[in-house]
Amino acid sequence: MNQPPEEEFDSASSPSDVTPSRYQFTLRHLMLLMMLVSVIAAFFRLLPYSEEFFWFYAIYFGGVALYAVAHIPLINSELMRMRRAAARQREEAIAYAEEARRRKRAGEGK
Repeated sequence: MNQPPEEEFDSASSPSDVTPSRYQFTLRHLMLLMMLVSVIAAFFRLLPYSEEFFWFYAIYFGGVALYAVAHIPLINSELMRMRRAAARQREEAIAYAEEARRRKRAGEGK
């Protein structure tokens, strides 16, 4: 936070603001993936087994799982970026309000 506020605000929207570890799965990601696998397994138990639909089911649920695996880290990194930008804006607003209060007090003393 040694940068001036303008540079900090500009860096919030740059892709370099996200850490390189954004594609590593956390415990929360693994729990979501296990829940997805459990729902798929439960749905398979409800479906009548038929070999003619096996490849359809495998491709469909494989696509759903691939979509979830690919997008969970992306969504998480976007949420982290938005939180950091909101925190910076909040800090800037507080600093601006404190400066305005100091200027007002200095003006009233004259």
